[in-house]
Amino acid sequence: INTIFLEKFSFMYSKFDGDATFADCRFMKIASITGSSFGGKVNLSQSYFKGPAFLIGAKFGGIVDFSLAHLSSDAYLSGSQFNGPVGFIGTQFFDYAEFFSSQFAADAFFDETYFGGDTNFIESSFGQAAQFNKTILNGEVSFEGAHFAGSTRFLGAIFNDTAYFASAQFEK
Repeated sequence: INTIFLEKFSFMYSKFDGDATFADCRFMKIASITGSSFGGKVNLSQSYFKGPAFLIGAKFGGIVDFSLAHLSSDAYLSGSQFNGPVGFIGTQFFDYAEFFSSQFAADAFFDETYFGGDTNFIESSFGQAAQFNKTILNGEVSFEGAHFAGSTRFLGAIFNDTAYFASAQFEK
């Protein structure tokens, strides 16, 4: 374990010019980086979020690694901008996950990710590859109005509830 935050963790509207590493951290209550910007690589791999996670409108300039992260409560990433590759490989979202109107400019990997609650990708855009291979989606999932410019893969994915793709656009 890297660091344990027993109370609220907030870097709201902060600016990180270089790399930011929060790998293997424990966030025991609310964690918020809403409105923050990151110029370099962001590493949140194997981190544990017990309370809600707020990354609303966050801007990521480099590689983002959420691999094997564990989010026990709601996760809000609405309006976030991922300008480099992003990996949620093996990440576990146990409650609601919101990516409403998020922008993924480079490759976005959600392979082997577990979504336990409802999941919202409404009006999100994927500029390059979007991979959801072997992903499990237990709640309702919506990609309504989403835009997929690159290759899109859901190989071996399991949708256990209703999946909405109304008005989604697939270019490849």
